[in-house]
Amino acid sequence: MKTERYIDLIKNVYYDSLKNKLVFSNKDLSKNICCLDHKFSRLSSKTFLEENLKTSRQELILSVTEECNFRCHYCVYHDTKYNADKKLEKMNFDIAKLAIDDYIKHSSYAEKRCIAFYGGEPLKNFSLVKQCVKYVKSFDFSKHMMFLITTNGTLMDEEKVKFLTENKFLINISLDGPKSINDRYRRTCNDENTFERIFESVKKLIDTDKNYWEKHLSFLGVLCPQTDVKSIVDFFEISPFNYFLQDLELTEHMKNKIVKEFFIQENKNTNFANIKLQSLQKPYNTLLNEIRNVRKSFEKPIKNIPFVPGRYCLPALKRLFVSPAGDYYICEKADGDESKIIGNAKNGINYERLDDLKNKSFEFHNENCRSCWAARFCGVCFVTLNKFPKCCEIFKSNVKKVMCAMVEENL
Repeated sequence: MKTERYIDLIKNVYYDSLKNKLVFSNKDLSKNICCLDHKFSRLSSKTFLEENLKTSRQELILSVTEECNFRCHYCVYHDTKYNADKKLEKMNFDIAKLAIDDYIKHSSYAEKRCIAFYGGEPLKNFSLVKQCVKYVKSFDFSKHMMFLITTNGTLMDEEKVKFLTENKFLINISLDGPKSINDRYRRTCNDENTFERIFESVKKLIDTDKNYWEKHLSFLGVLCPQTDVKSIVDFFEISPFNYFLQDLELTEHMKNKIVKEFFIQENKNTNFANIKLQSLQKPYNTLLNEIRNVRKSFEKPIKNIPFVPGRYCLPALKRLFVSPAGDYYICEKADGDESKIIGNAKNGINYERLDDLKNKSFEFHNENCRSCWAARFCGVCFVTLNKFPKCCEIFKSNVKKVMCAMVEENL
């Protein structure tokens, strides 16, 4: 299983895939070939994962509705749910109660407990959110239960603002930056601008309790081409709120939007991944997070010592996602992929199915990744396995950029 040993980063700096470290050399090492035969270990034993899932679940995510008053062009549901033939589901309290009971029963050892409300737009099923909070508060917990909601921020009337404030919610509001950037792809169902409406809601929250919301409100932004990242970072940095920026997940709908917007002649050789990567530069805070991930990967063993490839989390332990119908998924990113269903609210987690999923991922890496120089760094997880092999070059390109930044910034 031959591979390139020295990956050329920048002048005189290489990544040595055999010894898993950065090396400096005045010689050209990039042609050096070695035989890699990684040995992979399993993510965890069936017993270990099952024991933890029975005592230490961290976050329950309830998808309270698939309905939304937005139609953001990059939304992953454009390709799956937001079409005329698809009925959009709402969760009822019977399903929510079963999921909450199951979560409370199996999270008593968790350091933190959190119930998150997700959509669609979760405030379109606000009555259920209220029912869930009231029900949870009927329990006598020894540990604080946090509540989190991810919202587009445009349905905040006085009642909702008061409720969210009184119950000490954490709020994530989706916002992509200043108006000129946010309003390009973040649109209403009627194709209207959204920036002003979002900030009307932010103002309502601040007017209610400025000190609390400055610490407990965050913005979530999506980076889309062609984007002036500096203007986005500058916009968020002058506000008192936390913000998180994430890469675009390129759906078919968004791909068509890019083709039209940038007048690209689409053909079988069009590399949309490169459109994304070449259009963006990582903002500094996002880059630092990726550098931390790469540094952790440098700690993984060198040749012949088994390691876990990719960026797997312990499935369902960190986040367990519940669909409106009550199906359990590994996390919210797997929503709609029936192969990633691992149980339901009525019967709980199916540990045999979960173990089968882990075994399939292990077999996948043994079959495809044993000679890959980037196996320690790649972003493959349970959700992204089905994107192989298209995802591989993106992961490799990204980790090379991060390593270059580490060298250039001396990080």
